[in-house]
Amino acid sequence: MSFQMNRRGFLGTTAFAAGFSILGAGCCSSACGLGQQKIRLAVCGVMGKGFSDWMPMVKSGLAEVVAFCDPDRTTVAQAAGNIKGQKEKGRLPATFCFDPTKVPFFTDYREMFDKMGAQFDAVTVSTPDHMHAAIAIRAMKMGKHVYVQKPLARTVEECELMLKTQLKTGVVCQMGNQGHPGVWRYKALRDAGVWGDVKELYSWSDRPVWPQGMKAYPKAEPLPAGYAPNAWDCWCGPSADHGYSRAYHTFCWRGWWDYGCGAIGDMAVHNADPAFWTFELGLPVTVKADTYGEGPVTIAYPKKSRIEMTFAPNKWIPHPVKLTWFDGHLLPPTDAVPGLAAFAAENGKHAEARKAEKAKKELSSAPSAQLNLPFIAVGKDGPHHLDLTITRPQFEMMTGDLLARTIQPVQNALRDAGLSASQLGKVLLVGGSTRMPAVERQVKELLGCEPSHSLNPDECVAMGAAVQGGLLQGGGKLAGAMGRTFVLALTSLALALLVSLPLAVWTAVRKDGIADHAVRFFSFIGNSLPNFLLSVLLMYFFCIRLKLLPVIANGSVRGLLLPCLALTIPLCSRFTRQFRAELLEQLGQEYVLGARTRDVRWRNILLHDVLRNAAPAMVTITALSIGTLLGGSVVIETIFSWPGLGKLAMDAISDPVSLYEPLYADSGDPVCVMDQVKDEKGTDDSWLDRIALKDAIARLDPRQQSILALRFCQGKTQMEVSSEIGISQAQVSRLEKTALGSIRKNM
Repeated sequence: MSFQMNRRGFLGTTAFAAGFSILGAGCCSSACGLGQQKIRLAVCGVMGKGFSDWMPMVKSGLAEVVAFCDPDRTTVAQAAGNIKGQKEKGRLPATFCFDPTKVPFFTDYREMFDKMGAQFDAVTVSTPDHMHAAIAIRAMKMGKHVYVQKPLARTVEECELMLKTQLKTGVVCQMGNQGHPGVWRYKALRDAGVWGDVKELYSWSDRPVWPQGMKAYPKAEPLPAGYAPNAWDCWCGPSADHGYSRAYHTFCWRGWWDYGCGAIGDMAVHNADPAFWTFELGLPVTVKADTYGEGPVTIAYPKKSRIEMTFAPNKWIPHPVKLTWFDGHLLPPTDAVPGLAAFAAENGKHAEARKAEKAKKELSSAPSAQLNLPFIAVGKDGPHHLDLTITRPQFEMMTGDLLARTIQPVQNALRDAGLSASQLGKVLLVGGSTRMPAVERQVKELLGCEPSHSLNPDECVAMGAAVQGGLLQGGGKLAGAMGRTFVLALTSLALALLVSLPLAVWTAVRKDGIADHAVRFFSFIGNSLPNFLLSVLLMYFFCIRLKLLPVIANGSVRGLLLPCLALTIPLCSRFTRQFRAELLEQLGQEYVLGARTRDVRWRNILLHDVLRNAAPAMVTITALSIGTLLGGSVVIETIFSWPGLGKLAMDAISDPVSLYEPLYADSGDPVCVMDQVKDEKGTDDSWLDRIALKDAIARLDPRQQSILALRFCQGKTQMEVSSEIGISQAQVSRLEKTALGSIRKNM
């Protein structure tokens, strides 16, 4: 297949690539011309992805929903139930009072547009793929701004029509693909030549997790309760009506040719996005698809496919380049992608655990959860898939023994602290398992008070891992990060003082002159710019445009310059204005006038009198800025990848494993001994246990450590250990028991 279009970058708005990044609500408000007024939203698609689209907008206070449209009337009650559940769990403030059931509801978006068109400013489109273009184009022609879930539309032709409509009307049309993670870094690596000569590009996904490869349409079924008579006709819209079936709605429509875009429409918008944006690929010159013997696709997308796209040379890749997409659990050749084989094995190894964790989280707020594991095994009759529904009572029955084992540790903690349950002021639940309603009930029964939901359990665990991991490492990681944060902060502070103090003196002496006005203007600008915006501007000019400094700091001296500059500019601006005000106050004192009348040299007056008298206030201003400086470094370190405390905290939230894994990954001994301690003590084989265990083992004497290693890591008997280290079997037994007792005590 070969085709061309006028706009080379058009692929960024098609169903395949992620052409629009997420636009902030403030930007949308400006685009709507509303200033600080709330954006009035008409919502197409109430639950599922729709709920996660419109709910944050309403929660922000910058938007309000004035109309809902969905073929299923029960979705509004479901949305109200979700909001109630979030308020009960403390995830929404008690003052949040939006009630979806009081919002006008429609089953046909055309009727909603006709009746409510004058009452809304923007539309969210969170529907099956085949309805995106129809709803969005009609909204744009009415002058309404549109937020469309990915993919932008079902076909390239629909995307082109949407683009033409947007250019003609001038409204905002934004696709929701959750941003472009890492694109700035990928581009920086590209500019630095790290990628080298790009020969080929690969992208893949384990999708579909819904049925595909069907050869016939299912039989029509009666509409469920809650659907209006015309609801299914409205759901089908411009696509063919094959009759309502659960095989289409509510989730499985992605696999049908008439309604979805298959796995590539669902996931390539994320996975292939960095390649398109980094190398500016544009439109493919040729496209070739392999469906592995499933024949022409006319009814449903194939169970697996490989799609090869060839792109013309450009300034980043000076020769034709091929991007290959894989889905249905297909992967690129393992020799083409270093580490791919290990990744695939590890990914499959932990798939069950990840899906189980997801189901556990869902069961904390929903009555049931779906556990779907495609290709879990392969038999003589082909691949086997696991697809089952777990209800909350079933889950609580399976975890009953685990819950019972948590009672004694809580009672032990209270006893060791010398406290009673009635003396506790607040109970904070930490860890993913605390989301379970059964855990909350047990805590309430055990301690007699309602658990607080003011902390995010995962973030709390991650932050604890960062601090505890650093401390148990002898402060290595934590101390290193702390040192780099202080280097950044103190360097910025010193630079700000070196610049601001002379400027303050100069502008105070030449009050109301041209230089004074210029310095005050630029200090006002520097003090007004947010840290993150200033960082992005510095990165753009010095790294992207001028290519003078690296985007990624990584602790180097050159990498220190940009984050230091981002902290220094607002600090210098603030110091200049505050120091100037203090100097002007001193210059207006009578002692200065007296010194001038006695013909004392102006330099002596400034150095020996004015600056000395202003010094206490300046020192106070500087000291009060240190806390703000350290706090601001969190944002700066994250943006520039400076490995300080701020970035350590963000890494702890996004990937806590990287912080504590080195503590026990270098030795098998703690893991082996853990099995023995776990059997005797009833502990869970978690990372916290492993960290505490390694610390406990480190406190043993070398002979005890050797005995534990020989017994539990090498599997030797007490007699074999006795002969190997030259002591009696009774001594081995006694030392082993003493070591295990010490470990249990210290854990």
